[in-house]
Amino acid sequence: TTTTTTTIDDTTTLKNVAVFESLLALLSTACRDVRMLQRALQDVSLLVGHRGGSNADLLLQQPCWQAWLYRLVLHAKQCAVVVEDAAVVSELTISIITHILCHAMRSKYDGWREVEKTILVLEQISRDARQHHSDEYFDALTGRLLLGVAKNLEIDAQQGLMYGSDGGDDVILRNVAHFAALVENYLYAPHVATTLRRAPFAKAGGSASRSTTPTPTTTASPTTTTNASDGGNGGNGGAGDDDG
Repeated sequence: TTTTTTTIDDTTTLKNVAVFESLLALLSTACRDVRMLQRALQDVSLLVGHRGGSNADLLLQQPCWQAWLYRLVLHAKQCAVVVEDAAVVSELTISIITHILCHAMRSKYDGWREVEKTILVLEQISRDARQHHSDEYFDALTGRLLLGVAKNLEIDAQQGLMYGSDGGDDVILRNVAHFAALVENYLYAPHVATTLRRAPFAKAGGSASRSTTPTPTTTASPTTTTNASDGGNGGNGGAGDDDG
């Protein structure tokens, strides 16, 4: 008999998203080998990095695609014998989600809403799993996710990708403005803020967005723990509520 192996790289096109979802679901429930999870996520990273962006587009069309990936993080944290192994799974997963979100920010008119939806999905899963994990853990993941998107957008700006002459630049700049407001909102969550202090938009873009751009019509609210610790102000949304 002969064995046929398929090599996955950044030219591989995802053909059947239902099989892809089933595979991730199986990994997040039945796989106890964290190193295998790491290898699987490395392949997923190559898939979402498809040069034409078609795989990322396909995933963005799926409801709760973020949950497929995020559950791998929780599963690895429960299964890992070595803490560092679970941390690698977490970093790979955040990197994959960040890549997909940045693709949405560059290509979709309301791409920033994908960031907001991602936070809401992660919050819901976090709420269901809090008997095993602390609020601080989930807040830190949110901060890392937002920081990852911010850093990628900063690289785009440095490379001049936001300031060309094609019509797509208006889409990117609009998404960046809304994203900056979203980051500013999350600066009220203490554990998120610890991570976001390294984000370029936390220093400049967030404050600029209040005077030069519209505030998003809906924003993800900080976690319940944050609301309790800040006296309830966090649940009220944007920075304008805290001026007094």
